[in-house]
Amino acid sequence: MAKEKQLTLRTVRKWAPELCKKVSRRYKEYLTKLKKERIKSILSDVQNAAIALHNNGVFPSKGRIYKKLGSSVFLEDEIRDQWEDIIINLGYKLD
Repeated sequence: MAKEKQLTLRTVRKWAPELCKKVSRRYKEYLTKLKKERIKSILSDVQNAAIALHNNGVFPSKGRIYKKLGSSVFLEDEIRDQWEDIIINLGYKLD
């Protein structure tokens, strides 16, 4: 609406501060949802790659999974933590 009426952000915040807060909060929730979906998708890929490597008799290390899936795999802490759980569930021991 602000773009259609060619209002500046300053004007909108001045006349509708609560509405601006609601929009901001909704956008943050949307970004959080996207992040969760992205992490869930990456974790699924990591688990599939780890199982494939394990079935081939190869230890599914972070480096091997990284080579198989690409550079954005282990950027999140949640993914690194879940990788350890996947490895333990496959029967490996981590030091």
